[in-house]
Amino acid sequence: ADHAAFSVSAGICVVAFAGMISGGSFVLRYEDPFGQFYDYQAVSLLEGRLDVPGPAISGEAMVVEGKNYGYFGITPALLRAPFVMAKLAFGSLTRWSMLAAYVGALLAAYLVLLEATRLASARRPTAWVTTLFTLGVGLGSTLFFLGGRAFVYHEAIIWGLTLATWSGWCTLRHLAEPHRKWWVASLACGVLAVHARPTSGLFALTLLGAAAAVLMWR
Repeated sequence: ADHAAFSVSAGICVVAFAGMISGGSFVLRYEDPFGQFYDYQAVSLLEGRLDVPGPAISGEAMVVEGKNYGYFGITPALLRAPFVMAKLAFGSLTRWSMLAAYVGALLAAYLVLLEATRLASARRPTAWVTTLFTLGVGLGSTLFFLGGRAFVYHEAIIWGLTLATWSGWCTLRHLAEPHRKWWVASLACGVLAVHARPTSGLFALTLLGAAAAVLMWR
């Protein structure tokens, strides 16, 4: 029952977010202002460079020896790399990227709910609790309002949030089953989160460190 409740409530959230990020048009493939940076950065990474062309970063560039660098982490650009290699929708993927991060965040939050309640009481949350939780995360938190605009800053924040939440779930799994090496997945997601939004990633890595301390104490 809780899986069905999550699916329905998450579906409502996703439709609302898609409407929000597209200004009600539900057009997701679109060249948003300042939405091409990660595409250009993906090209640079594939060529073994970190600098980007001037138009990719505009007045935000840090210029070193005539080369333009951005101060954004590389994680969203790494996610764009397969599309750049396939020459698909260059500069038009910001809305899709943020929607994917939003869906990932909802799923990760639900898994955290399941794992946390299992660790605390060995019982699954009811359908009612699951519905309220999912709607609260999806529509009543900063996660939803990041859809107010599709551009590089919000894309960085939402991916940092999503990856940090996945890292947190893996940390909880590590607490429950230390022998399964869940800490590796938690560390990987945490590092990726750092390179999207440092504050979110540092939270995730701190949580992993706290879990490691608890296991050592045990």
